[in-house]
Amino acid sequence: MNIKSPSPHGTLAKDRLADLMATADQLGLRQLNRKGDPVLKITVPDTVDLFDLYAPASPPVKGQWLYRLYSGYAHAKQWALTLGAQAMAPFDSSGRTIALAQGQELKAVYSTHECVNAIERAIDAYEQLRR
Repeated sequence: MNIKSPSPHGTLAKDRLADLMATADQLGLRQLNRKGDPVLKITVPDTVDLFDLYAPASPPVKGQWLYRLYSGYAHAKQWALTLGAQAMAPFDSSGRTIALAQGQELKAVYSTHECVNAIERAIDAYEQLRR
């Protein structure tokens, strides 16, 4: 039976961060923020910008519509929940109408498919950036 020596002790997070920042300095990837603290130059765009970059859309439409649509559903915004609803005939003497929001499964499936594809493209791009 082979006797193996124990692996060396782990590195503290603060030491790993210092190593990362030293490497970033060597590669010219650091800058000072408004407070004068060193930060990485390469930042990850916010979610809306990521969808603009990786969700295909024909100008003047932007890819962020997909993100905003899902955000609207997730936060139960009326405009998202009633998108595509049809006004129905008045149902009482006051003349009020109701909106009929029928299921739009095909649109939901297509939108979900496009959303997943955009996220995959973003992940692929950032994996390539790391290499």
